[in-house]
Amino acid sequence: MKITSGLFKGKSISRVGVSTTRETSNLVKQAVFNMLGDINGKSILDLFSGSGQYSFEAISRGAMKSICIDNNKSSIHTIKINSNKLNCKENIEVKKIDLFKIKKLVLNEKIDITFIDPPYSYNDFDTLIRKLPRSEVLVIETHKNTHLDEKIDVYTIIKSKIYGIKKISIYKFLLYS
Repeated sequence: MKITSGLFKGKSISRVGVSTTRETSNLVKQAVFNMLGDINGKSILDLFSGSGQYSFEAISRGAMKSICIDNNKSSIHTIKINSNKLNCKENIEVKKIDLFKIKKLVLNEKIDITFIDPPYSYNDFDTLIRKLPRSEVLVIETHKNTHLDEKIDVYTIIKSKIYGIKKISIYKFLLYS
């Protein structure tokens, strides 16, 4: 996997290497960031972050900070390796949290963009999103056959596109519309 644009363009990052983690292709990742546009100075929340590739791509493209959350020890270890490799430890915060077991995710930082890439079998996005701090934009990666409502909690869909077996859905916080 390589970073597709920005400061770290062309640099490789390590994969998690466990069967429960799916990596997003460079083509899909690049399409997501093209849909998002300018993210300079934004703060990122990367849920089910795996190797952290959405976070590292965002930092490379000018995001200020990313908080990576995963409950897999191998993922946490891989994110730390990748932040060392790219020399961006000050921009990455890693938390080991099982999002399915908590009632509410409390963060002290303002979040601009939240990436959500849960296991393909997961489909209770209303419950998950109500646990999260508000952000301007949600990027949800699912299996192409997963149905997502046009409105989830206080968010409304603005774009949805299928890439192979993946579907990318982008939601905007209603107050920002």
